[in-house]
Amino acid sequence: MFVSRHITRDSADVTELEVATNADQFAANEAAGLYALVWEQHGTKYGVPAGEVDAALAEGGVVVINVSRAVLAEASRRYVAHPPPFVCEQRRDCKQYARPC
Repeated sequence: MFVSRHITRDSADVTELEVATNADQFAANEAAGLYALVWEQHGTKYGVPAGEVDAALAEGGVVVINVSRAVLAEASRRYVAHPPPFVCEQRRDCKQYARPC
């Protein structure tokens, strides 16, 4: 299952797997614990909805998420029973993680 990600970006600038949200709504969602993973890059905030990830894993599915390398360690900690296989742009990018490419 491909999981969406919420982005503080205009709705005209998102893909089919992204949900545009404003900064206030993003902050409220984050404060409510709705995101499994959160990061900021180049002034844009990204959040992966925990409910989508948890539902897919509960069904025994495979979850695919487009995330920053900055949150791979957090993903490994949060989903210990489902260690992620890392797909990286270049092999050297994954050397610091427990389950390299």
